[in-house]
Parts: sequence; structure tokens; C-alpha cells
Amino acid sequence: MKIGDFDPMDRKFWSKTAEPGFSVAKNRWIINNTIKKYEKNRQKKMAEFTDALRERTDAAATYLMGDQGAQRSRSVEQYFSKQELAHLRGQDIQNMLARQQEMLIKSQEERHKQKQIQKKLQEVATKGTTYKVKHYAEKKPELKAGF
Repeated sequence: MKIGDFDPMDRKFWSKTAEPGFSVAKNRWIINNTIKKYEKNRQKKMAEFTDALRERTDAAATYLMGDQGAQRSRSVEQYFSKQELAHLRGQDIQNMLARQQEMLIKSQEERHKQKQIQKKLQEVATKGTTYKVKHYAEKKPELKAGF
């Protein structure tokens, strides 16, 4: 449906006679004026957003390029707002905690694997010793009584 189209089911809500003082021309003027105001406001907000984005990217590029060059004496606070620095620091802390959690999980998994390996080695060592004793006992009948 396009603007201005109507659903035939909506006809039941239409009044048969126009309200007193209703003007089709004024109604069209109000609709067109509202659309113009919306477009103007949308363009203004888009321009503000673009300017803010350009400013932030310029600040970041200047800081990063300056960090490699002669402008090393300037601090990061001169380029970013306190809120942006706090946001970046928060992201850094979140990333650090995520890395630590991953390392903790990996170390726990490694410890679990090592315990399983040690347990299997003990089982193998115990079975091997028992086998050797039994095998030796079969050769020596006097020791066979214990088995």
C-alpha cells in the first residue's frame, strides 16, 4: 500500500458527511508541512551525527598518528572526553577479565587431564606390579599360596 491508499474495510469508520469547518486544502497543507518538518529535522540530526563522528575519528587518528611521531608528549585526555576514556577503560577491563576467565578454564581443564593421566598411570603401574608378582608366583610354587 502506498500513502493515501486505504483498505476497503476501513470504510465503515468514515463519516458520511464532513465535519463542519473541515478543509481538504488545509488538511493537505498540514500533511505536507509535517513531512517537510520531518525531512528538515532528519537532515539536521544526520548532519550533527556526521560532524560528531568526523570529530571522533579525527581525534582518534590524530592521537594514533601522533603516538608514533613527534607528538608523543600529549596525553590521551586531550583527544578524548572523560566519558569516552571511561568507556574504553571499561572495555579493556572486560576484555582482560574474559581472558583471565578463559585462562582459568583452560588451567582447570589441564589439571583435570593431568589427574586423569596420573590415575591411569597408577592403575597401569598397579596392574603391572600385580601381574609381575602373579607371574613370578606361578614360577615359584611356594609363593602361590598368597594368590
